[in-house]
Amino acid sequence: RREFDDDGLPELDSEPRDWSLLSESADGGPRVSASVSSFASGSTKTLVYALREQVGSDGECARIETTKVLSVLQAWLQERALEGKRLVVATQGAVSAEAGEGVADVSRAAVWGLVRAAQSEHPEAFGLLDVEEWSEAQLELGLRHLEREPQVAVRAGRAKAPRLVASRLSVQERREELSSEGAALITGGTGVLGRELARHLVRAHGLKHVVLCSRRGGGSELKSELQALGATTVRVEALDVSDAKAVRALVESITRS
Repeated sequence: RREFDDDGLPELDSEPRDWSLLSESADGGPRVSASVSSFASGSTKTLVYALREQVGSDGECARIETTKVLSVLQAWLQERALEGKRLVVATQGAVSAEAGEGVADVSRAAVWGLVRAAQSEHPEAFGLLDVEEWSEAQLELGLRHLEREPQVAVRAGRAKAPRLVASRLSVQERREELSSEGAALITGGTGVLGRELARHLVRAHGLKHVVLCSRRGGGSELKSELQALGATTVRVEALDVSDAKAVRALVESITRS
């Protein structure tokens, strides 16, 4: 899963770059887009587009916000003079960056999703910053770390960046999640991934009943292997999973047994 952490963030030893602040205007994208165009002629390398105004949290508000920000991103990419410069979209409460912290601004969370998608195609052009409060100190701290990170959140005077961490279940949670007496139905069960999953379920979770289905069937060697690992019953079924009736009949046969 994805979590915000300060692990791996370097100590700040360089002077911050110059940056300009652009707050959203009441008329939304058009005026902001014009300001983006005028920014291209200056020497400042970073423009912060601060989404300060309070908005609603329903689907329509999220659509309006993402449409507005999309027009700004498009205006930025259309200006060739902006190559080598960066637009940082700043929000407040759009991400959960602390344990137990919720997302306060759902509409701006949608904006984060939009900008992250844009970053995948233009990683040097856009940055994302979420602050706890609108202060120059928090913006400054976040922007300095954004020189090395694509996304940063600032909480309690500390900068954090998203990291991938392993999700682990306790032994008790695993037992509650997977009953060894239940049955696992694995589609593509005789393929490479299906085989590995079947082995893992039997070996690590003690699953006793496994049903493998694939277009071609087969899998006699895998069946013997799973039984040697501790599975009580192993069925291999030739099945096209696009055939709804056949899938329904297979599931019903499993539940009956």
